[in-house]
Amino acid sequence: MHAYVINLQRSSKRREHMVSELTRAGLEYSFVGAIDDRELDLRASDIVHPSYLQRSDWRPGRIGNGLSHLRVYEEVLASGHEHALVLEDDVLLLPGLESVLSALPDHLTGAEIALLHFDSRELCELSRDGAVELPGARLLALPIDGGIPVGAAGYVITRQACERLSKLALPIRAHSDDWIYWYEENALDRVRCVFPHAVGKDPTFESTIDYSSPAGAKAIALKAMRRYGPRLASEMISRRRERIWRQWTRTELVHKPFIKKPSRM
Repeated sequence: MHAYVINLQRSSKRREHMVSELTRAGLEYSFVGAIDDRELDLRASDIVHPSYLQRSDWRPGRIGNGLSHLRVYEEVLASGHEHALVLEDDVLLLPGLESVLSALPDHLTGAEIALLHFDSRELCELSRDGAVELPGARLLALPIDGGIPVGAAGYVITRQACERLSKLALPIRAHSDDWIYWYEENALDRVRCVFPHAVGKDPTFESTIDYSSPAGAKAIALKAMRRYGPRLASEMISRRRERIWRQWTRTELVHKPFIKKPSRM
């Protein structure tokens, strides 16, 4: 399966990191130039819907992220691929990913995505009912609440999903990883999660979306750099990210009724 890696041209260290990861995994890949929305006129109505900029959870980098994923979908359509692996450039390709990628196409139909990594503000419950066994003791399962899993660090997408998302993406009015929104807009037929994750995040890289605040990771790093030096600051912030990610990736397999079942299958 071909991998499309989103990467800002100026981010050479991230690109080198991904080349190493992809080469080790033996995957074919191409880089897709990411878009930085800080360089765009966000008042242009053909780019972003005015209501999106009024959202309390909008942050600089969000729109560029959406436009970058849209660029990937367009490249997948131009390539003729029926399935594609989409990766952001701050990920780790975990052991067994190759076998998961080999098995997934047999199980993905219509406009569907399979999240290889997902975050959630609360415990993400996955249904054991109808879960598909994958190599490496992993499962492909539906979330009990389709609105809980988010994140676009790594996922497999079908060609039909690329077609629908490409038609509906502009103007930007939702986060690229708000999967339940895209499902409800009929851009996707089904959203499922691979568990345990087949893609992780590298804690040495900071998010390109500006989540910073006075008590945030960036502020903590700058304060530590002034006091202790850059090396220790880097270690401190990496450990902090790992703690946050452990909290945001809590997952449990359960037998219970669906809340928002993201499937028309």
